[in-house]
Amino acid sequence: MKRLIIAIAGCLVGLSASAAATPEGDVSEAAYQAWVTDNRMAAQVQAFEAHLASNGVAGVLPTYQILRTSSRWQACKATAFELPPRELWPNVLPVLRYIRTEVEPRIGRVQAVSGYRNPELNGCSGGAKQSAHRNYFALDLVPEAGLSRGELIKEMCQVHRDKGQKGRIGLGFYSGVRFHLDSKRYRTWGADGTGATSPCNGA
Repeated sequence: MKRLIIAIAGCLVGLSASAAATPEGDVSEAAYQAWVTDNRMAAQVQAFEAHLASNGVAGVLPTYQILRTSSRWQACKATAFELPPRELWPNVLPVLRYIRTEVEPRIGRVQAVSGYRNPELNGCSGGAKQSAHRNYFALDLVPEAGLSRGELIKEMCQVHRDKGQKGRIGLGFYSGVRFHLDSKRYRTWGADGTGATSPCNGA
């Protein structure tokens, strides 16, 4: 009985952390489809998906997820989804490849909760002036499996040590099980945005 209670408590903690890591407002696929229709974005989105396909990363993550903006889009009076300028599309490709070849084989499926942020939205969201999100180098992610924060840190830090430098991957951790990947440069960071607080230092 004691083990059952502990297991249930662990599941509730995991669910709570996942909920805290997800964006505010409706960022579902249905909301995305409405955004595409309302803004007459079908042709532009098809071109974006063709770009992903021609570079071998179609379907790594659903389009509606990798076009999500900031978790604070409502508070910032922005949109939940945004297609980055075409010249930035190549920047997200290395991150998608890394997710497919290194991340998901290690921790299972992940969900993207934030991608491109235009300069105004990035500033309102509290992002750094030189945030990798501004140029679509970055995705913020949460695991779909019920990993604890400790398990996530252990696995992702090991992947980063083994494979991150070759891919010039940056790895950061937020609260709960939300984490950041970018292809801007090889590094890790933690709560204050510096390497000194990276959980990987002790993992």
